[in-house]
Amino acid sequence: MNSKPFLHTLSLCLLFLVPFRSHAQTEELSGDLSFFQQQEKTYQRWLDQSGLGKVLRVQGSQVDQNTLSLYLGFRYQDLDSIQAGWESLEAAFAAAGPVSLEQELFGKMLHFMQVPQGQALVQVYDTYDVTKAPLFFRGIYFRDGAVKVEKSDAKAERKLAFRPASLAGMKKMSVATFKAKYDKATVFRSILGYLKKRYEEDPCANREPRLEVLEEDHLLRFVVTDLCREVLTNSANPTLCAIVDQLGYPCNWVRREKLDFTITYVPQAEGFNLEIRVDGSYGSGRFKEVPRGGYFSMEAEPALKPYLELYANKLKTTLSRVILYGQP
Repeated sequence: MNSKPFLHTLSLCLLFLVPFRSHAQTEELSGDLSFFQQQEKTYQRWLDQSGLGKVLRVQGSQVDQNTLSLYLGFRYQDLDSIQAGWESLEAAFAAAGPVSLEQELFGKMLHFMQVPQGQALVQVYDTYDVTKAPLFFRGIYFRDGAVKVEKSDAKAERKLAFRPASLAGMKKMSVATFKAKYDKATVFRSILGYLKKRYEEDPCANREPRLEVLEEDHLLRFVVTDLCREVLTNSANPTLCAIVDQLGYPCNWVRREKLDFTITYVPQAEGFNLEIRVDGSYGSGRFKEVPRGGYFSMEAEPALKPYLELYANKLKTTLSRVILYGQP
């Protein structure tokens, strides 16, 4: 099949190739691509007959460096339905017995595709549109004698709708005037101007927060490093200390936060929408520069994720005022 829909997954595929190639022998798979594509239909029939097809569908398959990837997608478009659908399937398998949803999806791939388990990979994404960044991912593979799962769920994402009616207490503005006043470039400048001042103006002792813009054309992406107590405030300290103690570090080891932002401007008939996503990480304060791997995702810790959610909610309200009125 045409590999173009899967270009944005290639970097994730490469993460899994090292364990697969570590086997002493691997089978040549590229010559059997037509067979695998035919078996996609068989896999889909199994999904439908098992009831999983109400949520999942086969997107395609691809061979890369003798690893066969089976791509699965969803029947839904919106992220809330995707997350809820996946969780309902997980819960059903958890209630039925010891085999997890991921183990079942992987086992059926081996059965239908007839490939060695060390050369198989199931990948599940919320979107295969190369213009959109995936927000939901499951990578299912075999390593160290067991089925493993790499996962990424929707980050702290908030949506804002801006229309002339949003201008409370101000003279009514026409749609044309509103769109001209709040075009994408102006909105992005407002956001960057406010956040750069907010994050860099009053740093903690021995910290040098810095906002770095990564992209600001089609969408706005930037990262803020060397923050402290921005998301994980003093109220989060007991929870955070318990987590880092489990990692084998003293509690005062955690002194840095890193925030990654992705903001999308979506024009609408009467205004525009903003989609704001925040990825949060925490890291060591022992070094001047945090080494690669020195940051840990807040989303990966269920006890910390609520702090990021709360932060995203507050930031959503603040940015709405900054964009419309120039101040928080």
